Amino acid sequence: NNRLETVLENFEGQIHTPEVKPFKINALLKYKPGKLYLEDLKLVSENNSLNGSLELLGVNRSLKNFKSTGIIKMEVLESQWDINTLFPENKNLESVPAFDASFIIQGGFSALKFNEIKVSNIFLDFKGNIISKNISDSNRQNLEIITNSLSIKTQGLQRLSFLSDKLKKQLNYISNINIEGISSISNDSIGFNFKSKNSWGNFSINGILGNGFIDKKKSDKIFSINTDFANLELSRWISKAFNFRLGGSIFVKGDYSNKENPIFFWKVNNSTFSAEKFTLQDISMEGRFEQKQLRNTLSINSESIKLKSDALYNFNLKIPETTLLANIEKWDFNNIGLELGSGKKEFKGIISSNLCLEEGVEAISQNDMIFKKALKTLGPLKLRLREPGFSNLVSVIVSQQISVAAAEAILKRMGQKMISSEELIMESSDEDLKKMGLSRQKIKYVKALATAKIDYKGLEKVDSETVIKKLTCVLGIGRWTAEIYLMFSLGRADIFPAGD
Repeated sequence: NNRLETVLENFEGQIHTPEVKPFKINALLKYKPGKLYLEDLKLVSENNSLNGSLELLGVNRSLKNFKSTGIIKMEVLESQWDINTLFPENKNLESVPAFDASFIIQGGFSALKFNEIKVSNIFLDFKGNIISKNISDSNRQNLEIITNSLSIKTQGLQRLSFLSDKLKKQLNYISNINIEGISSISNDSIGFNFKSKNSWGNFSINGILGNGFIDKKKSDKIFSINTDFANLELSRWISKAFNFRLGGSIFVKGDYSNKENPIFFWKVNNSTFSAEKFTLQDISMEGRFEQKQLRNTLSINSESIKLKSDALYNFNLKIPETTLLANIEKWDFNNIGLELGSGKKEFKGIISSNLCLEEGVEAISQNDMIFKKALKTLGPLKLRLREPGFSNLVSVIVSQQISVAAAEAILKRMGQKMISSEELIMESSDEDLKKMGLSRQKIKYVKALATAKIDYKGLEKVDSETVIKKLTCVLGIGRWTAEIYLMFSLGRADIFPAGD
């Protein structure tokens, strides 16, 4: 029946955090075997303070072996925590305002629960629970944080000195960030699963990070993150006049353990991008960064735009090399807000790379066994694309109704400089052009083309039938010549010179 009850008034001591910190306690201390209770507890250390109560319970009426068998019960009614005084060596924390907090602690060192946590300051408001397991065993420690609600007031973040001015400006465009979910920290990894609903859009994010991201002594920096987002209002950062919004999902995984050769993979599915006058749907993207090379494929399948592209960036070279391949099936300029006239400016396919050619070959091979067999015998098809413009149309005219060898000989005599110049064609006499191999009829045709003043860049933006109409107005250019130009210069996949 041994009991002790005493009043602690201005009881002073030191806390090692790891720096030595003075503290002062006021409390009513009650003790009996196996139980220690601090009632009306008031603890002050520099700018930090705590009001509440603390109870320590042992087994068999003893506090021996408390670390392994004891129970802690603590209720903090109110407290204030100055991060700057707790971690004075970190100068970035000097501008962080103090936190007010209340919580209840219950359990032993093997499983300690922090319930009804409320933490707030000028920019943060947190409510949730924390479960800590195996605190005393560094190899088995585990922390689970349940976030019932977390509200970050972005205006309050403006006073944080360690944030860049650019980031502060971006944060100005949103009022609050609201988050709920769960996270866990163990000796091996960090796991998380959060949802966020905001006035500027909603998103969810879940994933896992290797322990190397929180412990510099550990090398595991493997990560895997999945994000879903809906109705994200990008206009706040770009221009409110356009009302840009984004939705979809992104999956990213990789390994950052080797900083000299990191590995990243990403995949974007079912994404949408909308603005005031158009919407792009069914956007997909997949890529990887490995061996200092970035490879990315993009696919858009919407009413306004249908395309596939493949990009390769090689950073192994002193001057990074970029390769970009694209297959545009449809591009309705009017539908995306570019006014180009009353008609729809679109086309049903563009061949611009070997990637496009391979896709077409594969599609035909699946439907035509004779073609598939011939392909195995003859080998891969070669992409035959030429730069669009005046010189290509001259080449097509010269090639009319003669062999390839004869056409190449004539073009060689004319020279690339003449073929590319409307002025040189006009300045050349008929006799000179005849000596180069051109017939009188073709001399008329190339000179008619030189005076036609065709807008070749404009032809790239209009549909195939419009191109044919514009070109066949020129003397010497019939439908066959226009279709050849569409195929080999503009890469139109829906054209074939059936009259050949």
